[in-house]
Parts: sequence; structure tokens; C-alpha cells
Amino acid sequence: MVIRKMNTVLVKHNKILFGAFSVIIIISFVWFFTPGIDGSLLFGNRMSPNSVVGKVFGKKVKLKDYQKAVDNKSLMLSLYNPAAPAELRDYVIANIFTDIALDAAAENAGITVPDEEVIAEIKRMPVFNSEKGFDHKRYEAFIKSYVEPAGLTTADFEESIRKFIATRKLLQSASLNVIVVPDELDQFMNLRLEKIKASAIRFPFAAYKPGKISEQELEDFYKKNTQMFMTAPQLMTEVVRFDYRNYMKDVKVTDKQVEDYYKASEEKFKKNGKVQPLAAVKAQIVGELRLEEAKNKAMDAAREFRNELYNAASEVSTGAGQIEVFNTIAGKHGFRLIKPVSWLTASSEQIDKIGKEPALVAALFRTTERYPITKSVAGKNAAYVAVAVKRQPSVPAPFAEVKAKVKEVLALQKARVAAREAASDFAAKLAASKNPQVELAAVAKNPGIQVKPIKEFSRQTVNPADYEARYALMATDNITPVIPMADGMMMVLIEKRIPPTAAEKQALKDTLTAEFQAEKRALAETAFLDWVRANTESYLSNEQQQ
Repeated sequence: MVIRKMNTVLVKHNKILFGAFSVIIIISFVWFFTPGIDGSLLFGNRMSPNSVVGKVFGKKVKLKDYQKAVDNKSLMLSLYNPAAPAELRDYVIANIFTDIALDAAAENAGITVPDEEVIAEIKRMPVFNSEKGFDHKRYEAFIKSYVEPAGLTTADFEESIRKFIATRKLLQSASLNVIVVPDELDQFMNLRLEKIKASAIRFPFAAYKPGKISEQELEDFYKKNTQMFMTAPQLMTEVVRFDYRNYMKDVKVTDKQVEDYYKASEEKFKKNGKVQPLAAVKAQIVGELRLEEAKNKAMDAAREFRNELYNAASEVSTGAGQIEVFNTIAGKHGFRLIKPVSWLTASSEQIDKIGKEPALVAALFRTTERYPITKSVAGKNAAYVAVAVKRQPSVPAPFAEVKAKVKEVLALQKARVAAREAASDFAAKLAASKNPQVELAAVAKNPGIQVKPIKEFSRQTVNPADYEARYALMATDNITPVIPMADGMMMVLIEKRIPPTAAEKQALKDTLTAEFQAEKRALAETAFLDWVRANTESYLSNEQQQ
């Protein structure tokens, strides 16, 4: 009876039941076979702390461990970098699975770091040291400012130091036993000490500029490249000025302030190698302190005005409305509106009725049509808050106004093409020649080509600032490729290679052996890191990670 009823239900509702079972099976397969998927996708959270986000050496990495690793690594890097931990997260996230894998490898290798080494490492860090050595207050300030806001404890931070040291030991051990074979070392020394005589060959653009360009060519070039000849964006402004001088009358400077400033700035008051007595520089110090305090007061007033503008304009949806708010509140306080009559560009050096205030010009050009009010600006002579009341966008300049520039740009383009062709032709000629030095001597008489001998050098002695010599090291078959420079095309011909003598190699053997070992260690570390990276797997996209 029961079976008959079940059959009736199955026959009647077979399509619905089949669909339902199919959905369940599909969900089960997705759930089972997709890394990082758990019930959080169905029940609200995008990813739960226990979601699997990747693997290192075949072991799963959970989201909570991943996030803790990112926080710890960001803190670590901030100790060696002036940026705050939050600013380093992109770099950390890009490399975090490698870091997690290195921590795991160090643990698997049995590398331990005692507390004494952790303490010594912390005490060596410059960020925690003052002139008197390790400063415990700086350490506590770092913990309160960066560690605790990240949801970590002092123990968490010190554990990250421990892992950092362990990873360093791991990498050192990976490259500890590199072997320097005598033949390899000899080849390395020959390469490093080989002396090179070379000449740089230049094809200056100025020598290849066309004598005459027709009016039609200029007009055609202008029409095809109008985007190269645009006017600069311009704006008109209104400014509220908080003059520093107006605040100096209320500033009082005490003798203690003068003495403290004098002691802290003794180097500033040296004359003929000796610090001048306080009495001789007191008036200067008082003036500087009064001006500094006046600047602070002026900026406080400017910030207060800007904050009031911000609050009043927060509900205003148009730039015109914000300009109206600016004028209304300035009028309410009786602030005088300075209204320059000339248009400003981003390169303007002077503002009508104000003078030279580059910080104010820069602030105005950071505003937009929707948000035309600047932040408070500390200028040379005053603090400012300004608003951009009119704008003129960048548009193609009339041909007549930019004709000279059009001619200059087109002439330079033609010169570049001609110089490149001449350089390529000469490079091919040198490559085919049985005696390139003869070709070089002959071409030196050509006014369109400059030949400059490079001072003899080796890889060991080359000056990093000598770009011609460094480029010579890239030569194949003694001729470098032709490359564009700021003022022309350049190539380098190596005229002679002089092998080092046995005495020269012996004199630098110890130094070069150490350098060669360092290079081999670096290669060994790189190979080890490549192996570590090959054993990591991330299930997160960049968007998810960030």
C-alpha cells in the first residue's frame, strides 16, 4: 500500500523531484570540489574565518591565518620602511603565500629562535632607538599605535619577529654551502677585470633638423596632432586670506621658550665655527618663534573656516551651490574676499592681489567643478582658503598662436627619424666591416656624427654614473644596439678588450672570491625561493585579497 502510494507520487511529480535532486547534487559537487567554499556563501558572509584560501606545501591555509599573516608582515615591513603598515599591504598581499610557505619551511627544518635573539633584534631596530640607544617608550608607542589597532598583541608582534629571524636563517642555510670551483672563479675574474677601450658614437638630432618645412606641412601636422597643442586648463578664484602678520601682535614669547629653542638649534647659530652667545641671537629667536606661533594661529583660523564650509556644504550637490556657501559664510564672518582678475594656470607663478603662492595655486588645481573649495593652505605669507569660481577647460590652441611650437615639434620628429636611419646604417656598416676602427676614424670627420672616446674601464672599476661605459657592457660582437637619448641617437663600439694579468688577478683574488661567492649565494637563494613559490597555491583573486 505504502509502496504503491510512493510510486504514484514519483510518477506524478517526477520532473519536479528530478530537478530538486539535480540541484542538490550540483551544490554538493561544488561544495566538495571548490577550494575556499563553505557554508558562509549560503548563510550570509562572503567568506568565513575557516574558509580555505590556498595551500602551502600541500597544507590548507585558512582565511583567519592568512589575514593574521598579512597584518604581521605589514607591521614587520613598517619597521624598515617609513610608510605606515596600511600603505604596505598591497606589496605584502602580493607575496604573502611565499612568506607563509617560508615560515612553514623554517618550522619543518627545525629552526628555532630563542627569546634572547628576538630581544636583540628588536633592540637593533633604528625605529626603536634614540641617541641614547634603545628607547622603551618608542617601543610602547609602536605597540599602541600600530599593533593593538590591528587586533594583535605584543606577543603576536614578537612572534612575528621570531618568524622573521627564522626565515632569515632558513635563506642563509639554503645558500651556506655554495662551492667556488677554481675554473669558475678564474672566468669570473677575467670577466670582472677585463679592461675595455670603447667609443660612444652619437647622432645628435640638431644635426639632422630639416632646413625648411612648408606651410602646408605645418598645417597638416597640426590638424593631425591637435592634442599636442592644447591650451592649459584655467580657473578664476576668490580667496580668503589669514595674514600671518595680523596674528603676531597677540603672540607672547617667554625667556624659557627662547632658551629651549637656542639649545635645540645651536648648529643654526654658529658663526666662524663657534656658537654665538644667546644675547647676540635672542632678537632673531624671538622673531622666529613669534612668526611660527602666528602661522599656527592663522592656520587654526583657516581650518576653522574650512571646517565650517565643509559642514555647511556637505548637503549641497552642485559646485555653484558650494561657491554660494563660500561667499555666504565669508560674509557672515566679515572676511574680505580677494578677487583676482586674471586667469590662473597650474604653472602660474603669481596670483593677482596676493603674490607668489605656489601652494595655493596647486591646491586650487586639485579642486573639481563639483568640489571647488580648497583645503586650508599654509602659504608663504598667509594661510588661505579659496574657491574656484570659473573654469576654462583645455582646448586645441589656434594654429596661429602655436605655429612656432608646431614647427619645432615637427622639425624634431623629422630629425629623430633621420638620425635613427643614419645611426642604423652606420651600425650595419660597422658590423660588416673587417676593420671597424678605420670606419670610426673616417666617420669622425662627419659633422652629423660625434665620436667620443670612453675612458678605459673594467666591470670592477666602471663608474655607475658613467652611462656610456655601462651601456658598452651590453655590446654583442663589440657593437651595442642603437638607442635614443634625450638629444640624439647613440651606440657604442668596443675597440679593444685587454685581459687581466696574473698579478692583477692575484691582487684582487680575495675580494673577487667573496663577490663570486655572494653572487652564487644570491642565485642559490633565488632558486630556493622559486622552489618555495612553486609549492604555494592561492585561491584568492587580487580583489578578494585586498
